[in-house]
Amino acid sequence: MSDTPDHCRTIAELEKVLVRLDERMERKFEAAEKALIMQAKEYDRRLSDLNHEAERLKIMQNTYVSQGVYEIKHQSLVDKIDGNSRLIFIGMGILLCLELLLRFMVRT
Repeated sequence: MSDTPDHCRTIAELEKVLVRLDERMERKFEAAEKALIMQAKEYDRRLSDLNHEAERLKIMQNTYVSQGVYEIKHQSLVDKIDGNSRLIFIGMGILLCLELLLRFMVRT
């Protein structure tokens, strides 16, 4: 048997346990802090990538025509084609009438 009372030995053992727990907690806090730093760096990298992508998309958008502008221009072209088609049909009708008139005049 030892000379130290049981309660003193128990307190000493508890103090050792507390020191070990304190060391473990410190390691866990350090690991959590490192993980947070790594996570923050990863968030910064992703945000930077997204900002570069946003810039690339803005540049790319400048090379495209918006749907509204396209529809207006397209309708303008359709209207011009319709107008030209009408003029061609009117011209063909006039030519047909002239041809019939000339044939009638030549026969008489």
